[in-house]
Amino acid sequence: MAGSNAVTASFSTASDPAAGGSGTALPAASSRPLLRLLPAVLAAIYFAVMMPIGADMILHYPDERHYAYGGARMVETGDWLIPRTPQGEIRLKKPVIPYWFSAAGFELLGIGVPGFRLFWVIAASGILLLTYGIARGLGAPLGAALLAEIMIAANPVFLRAAINAIPDIPLTFFVTLAAFGFVRILAARQESPARGWAWVAWLGMACAVLAKGMLPIVLVASLLAYLVALDRRKLSAVLRPLPILAAGALVAAWYVYAAVSYPEAFAAQFFGDQITGNAAKGAWWVLVALPGYLLAGIFSFLAWPLLLIGLGLEKRPPPSPLAWPSPARLLAVWCAVVVVVFAFSDAIDPRYLLPVMPAFSALLAAGIGALDGPGLPRVSAACRWLLLPAVALGLILAVPEVLVLLQVGGGLAIALVGFGVAMWVAFAATGWRAPQLAPHLLGATPVLAFGLGALAMAPVVLPDRGVPFAAALEASDAAADRAAFVGDVHTASETRLAAGTADPFVEVENITDALAGGYCVVMATQRGVARKLEDQGYTVSEVRGGWRDIDLARFLGAVFSWRLAEARAANGSIGYVAACSGQRTVE
Repeated sequence: MAGSNAVTASFSTASDPAAGGSGTALPAASSRPLLRLLPAVLAAIYFAVMMPIGADMILHYPDERHYAYGGARMVETGDWLIPRTPQGEIRLKKPVIPYWFSAAGFELLGIGVPGFRLFWVIAASGILLLTYGIARGLGAPLGAALLAEIMIAANPVFLRAAINAIPDIPLTFFVTLAAFGFVRILAARQESPARGWAWVAWLGMACAVLAKGMLPIVLVASLLAYLVALDRRKLSAVLRPLPILAAGALVAAWYVYAAVSYPEAFAAQFFGDQITGNAAKGAWWVLVALPGYLLAGIFSFLAWPLLLIGLGLEKRPPPSPLAWPSPARLLAVWCAVVVVVFAFSDAIDPRYLLPVMPAFSALLAAGIGALDGPGLPRVSAACRWLLLPAVALGLILAVPEVLVLLQVGGGLAIALVGFGVAMWVAFAATGWRAPQLAPHLLGATPVLAFGLGALAMAPVVLPDRGVPFAAALEASDAAADRAAFVGDVHTASETRLAAGTADPFVEVENITDALAGGYCVVMATQRGVARKLEDQGYTVSEVRGGWRDIDLARFLGAVFSWRLAEARAANGSIGYVAACSGQRTVE
């Protein structure tokens, strides 16, 4: 029991400089007001790195097309409640908030890739701030809480999701907002903390339900079970009637409207997607998926879980989860629940764990702070040495990046990659001379590597094929109902974004529909379709985008043989624009 009390004390006093620890600890935020801005500064830097990457189709995810079209159509038609497909069909597989994210970006920046992804990158940056807040709520000292923020920022799964306009980031943002509220309630020493935290928690959970569906309801059920079993004294503070009623009304407003307006589509699409569509392949699959998700979730945080395990093994007696403070136990329950829930799905996809990754990051950092002390002396010493091979790897990767940009990049890109190389060197030098900063610098290395990699690949893979298609469509001056697109649906979506409107053409399924419609301009992604159009008297011209279907061996061979420009031209993605007689088109 004495050991349990010691662990609890270490959590609760970790943020108190008087609790002891290394003399190299970061000073408390209260002692230097400017330090209070550090979490916001880190989030702003993250936005500055990620937004330029998200503003172009350097990376894309197939399902983004649904939210691009749905949001653009909302802006142009004023129907902000029911998403539709380009064919005019109702789409209710996912709730409405992701469509509002894209529509809001389109309202601010216009219909295009930057507006499309704007609020996803903003939400990702907001998740960083909330993760810091949760870690502080768990008792993490300033340095450990900043480390939590950096951990989630640099998680490879989160990095990828931050620029993909699909429901994962909206869901994660609102679940993390709810977690922040519940942590503040459970961490408060008084039984009735400020009522505002209940509003934050329940409205966050309501918006999470409106972002992706039923998972937040499972988290609410696990919250109630946890409170009844382990923390009944906080029941009244959590279960405040007005916030719960407001959250329920918010959720019900859209779901009832959608279900009443389109009952068959809602039942078939929403429940099919949420339940039956993702059911596990069998009991044997669950046994495989459960450890698979555990490993994927833990090791997406790279070496940090191993460092925490090492600290825990050194402590005698080993810390017991029963000694953790109440909010830490709740977050651990949520992490376990999400792993178990998705073990019953039909695939192992680490992005399914995103809703609890910020909470897990906060738990990791709070645990490290509790076991190592406010100054993180042992972790800092280890990271000081780990930073050297990490920087060496970054500099090795910078060699082909520099070669790529010298061959196909512009002056600004070359200058930026030079700045990135200098940052690698600065990371190593700073971490060695100021070991207390080594964990944060080491944690940030994946973000630097991701940013430099995207910078180097941009002139290779861009423009996406939609950009020249949109230029050809504009040059043709064809009316929207006289232009058709047949072929790859992702390229069709990219073309809409590049054209800056929801419906610049009619999307048809096959060449037969294209010919039957009598369109004057037909855009196609397959050579066979282009030949058939040519046989029907259309004038066919090619458009080319960047080299997107990259074979790594061929790519590296071109880079090191100084033939990248030729290889990019030869392997660029090709599209075809067919124009009827007398119709203007690109040369």
